[in-house]
Amino acid sequence: MTKAKPYTAAVRTFLDELATFFVASEIERDVLKPFLEKEMGKPYNEIVTEGYLAQVLRDNPESERAWKALQRVIIKRRKGMLAALERERNQHG
Repeated sequence: MTKAKPYTAAVRTFLDELATFFVASEIERDVLKPFLEKEMGKPYNEIVTEGYLAQVLRDNPESERAWKALQRVIIKRRKGMLAALERERNQHG
């Protein structure tokens, strides 16, 4: 088995941004939302005007830029994978 090449600095930076998105989402979903809903007795979206991930993105323009790029890629990938599944279904009846 060949040794994997190290990631470029740009790839490492983007992976760091991805980790930021996932961790911020997890913190909001698993910690902040349950805590605030329990303490305030209201749904999370009625308590906060802006979610934690949105705050993280607002405070870091490069993260926001990467997030928007990721969203575009996700939409493109979903469409491509759906089209492939539809082609496969049509081939196999």
